[in-house]
Amino acid sequence: MKISIRPTDKYMSILVRRLANGRCQYCGQVCEIYNADGTIERIKKLEASHYFSRGNESTRFSLKNVSALCFHCHQTLDGYQKSEQGDYDLWMKSRLGNDYYILKLAAFEKPKKRDDKFDMIWLIQELKKINYMVKEKKEKREMCCGGKFVKKYCALHMGKPEKKTDKKKEYD
Repeated sequence: MKISIRPTDKYMSILVRRLANGRCQYCGQVCEIYNADGTIERIKKLEASHYFSRGNESTRFSLKNVSALCFHCHQTLDGYQKSEQGDYDLWMKSRLGNDYYILKLAAFEKPKKRDDKFDMIWLIQELKKINYMVKEKKEKREMCCGGKFVKKYCALHMGKPEKKTDKKKEYD
């Protein structure tokens, strides 16, 4: 079953890669360099890897479940295995400690309904905490809950958009 990528998934990927400072969390290799002017130099592909599948809404946007991995590590490591003896399983246990079992409990025993609006609000707040804005190639844009690109911030996320007013010039 193929799981579609939603706008919130893109923001989650950006957040996870920024929190990892452009390094693979498994092998430690530098994959992205963030310049002071906001540009990114990509050395290797850095991806957001979900330990428990993205199909599980309870852990889809959990920072404990998602890691920044280089392309090679992401292809090499398998996700969660029932035996819990795979390389990814052992690494996640050592990385999370007791939180591993809390994450596993959330993945299998606490179902969550899909809530893209709440997830988007939370993701944008987290991105604002690390002072990062999404940039497109030509112009700066923000994505609103509806998944459409808008030039100004949407009222729900970051303040009300500027209203267009007709100012008539008075001539003396």
